[in-house]
Amino acid sequence: MTTMSDNRSTTSLPPFPPDYRASGVLLHVTSLPSPYGIGDLGPAALAWVDRLHEAGQTWWQALPLGPTGYGNSPYQSLSSFAGNALLISPDLLIEDGLLRREDCVGQSFSATSIDYEVIIPFKHRLLETTWTNFRAGARADLQPAYEQFCSEQAHWLDDYSFFRALKARFGGLHYLEWPPELVRRDPVALAQARLDWPDRSIRLASHNSSCFARGHASRSTPRPGDCA
Repeated sequence: MTTMSDNRSTTSLPPFPPDYRASGVLLHVTSLPSPYGIGDLGPAALAWVDRLHEAGQTWWQALPLGPTGYGNSPYQSLSSFAGNALLISPDLLIEDGLLRREDCVGQSFSATSIDYEVIIPFKHRLLETTWTNFRAGARADLQPAYEQFCSEQAHWLDDYSFFRALKARFGGLHYLEWPPELVRRDPVALAQARLDWPDRSIRLASHNSSCFARGHASRSTPRPGDCA
């Protein structure tokens, strides 16, 4: 368990003392207000932490933040390690110089519910634009951080990105419905597949890098008080 503090670091919480008492609110990130059809780890998340503090709350409990699969349920995650790219804030990508404001216009969203059939292609288009801009040299100062992330997280990131690339290649089918040689993880077939679709795996890695950076920023940005 971790806590956000004013010193920009994430620390482990000690065991609760016997007389410890605190309160908080359960609210999933997707339920935060957003002009993009789904709540994200952007300005609204930071404003929510401020509001919790002002109300004297100590805890913010959210549902799992992994990439969702069937039914878009947070409890049907495709990975125990990866972040949900739908939670990346377009506002912060604009602030980072990786998107333009006009990239985000032209799409209408439901005011009362999350329409994943609309949001998923919209967010994926923004992420593809972000990757294209980054690869073309936008914010080259972020390249070392991206490379460091890929290196430090390689124990899961490489296989996960490759898995998602294959899943996209086969139209989102369950992996047991893929070609048998890939299901069996035949080394020759896997090596050929990596040669056939290398760029998609790299793009997925960049999406996770951005997602982790945003999650860390939401936890570590100095706020008026602590909120775990």
